[in-house]
Amino acid sequence: MRTWVSNSSWLKAVALIGLAAVSLIGCARPEITTAINDIAVSTPPSTNKSPEIDTGRRLTEVDLVVNGVRAGSTLAEVKKKLGKPNKQSRDHLDTADACSGEPESYIDYSYPGLELTLRKIGNDKDHSVIRMEVTSDKWDVDGISFGVTSDDVVRRFGEPHQKAADGTILHYVTLGNLGLVNFVFVDGKLVRASMRQTLC
Repeated sequence: MRTWVSNSSWLKAVALIGLAAVSLIGCARPEITTAINDIAVSTPPSTNKSPEIDTGRRLTEVDLVVNGVRAGSTLAEVKKKLGKPNKQSRDHLDTADACSGEPESYIDYSYPGLELTLRKIGNDKDHSVIRMEVTSDKWDVDGISFGVTSDDVVRRFGEPHQKAADGTILHYVTLGNLGLVNFVFVDGKLVRASMRQTLC
């Protein structure tokens, strides 16, 4: 588990930790870097980006679960719980380009209103989930429904360590502080939930 100093300067920077880590190491695929950007500084459509507010709270870890799938779920578990995707693609990073120092392979799965990325490093037995983004109430997101308010999300997961001043985004971290979990709101209603592990 990565330990963070809980002062304001660290907390203000946490939403961009994943992007900074990947940028410094240079190990992410372009589309994965885009996904990190989207999660770190997501702004709902047709709104101006709101200033971020440091709530002064300790980092709140969220184990985001979508229909039984979470960070670390294997490819076999994804297939069993979510079924066959509408679209899928594969990618590969050679050792020289991978921040893990070993070959990495990626699988992207797309379902209506749900996207996942799974990664396999070196001799791992199976790919495992490192990214999820949900935009449809077809999926069960940890027992909360799309259309709920930010207050509902806070009651479910606790206070975020950072949020947009206008309430359009709540920022959390994943279990073990290995990445980011965001909830995005439009007109006060939840429209997107996302998780991205950002460290090797």
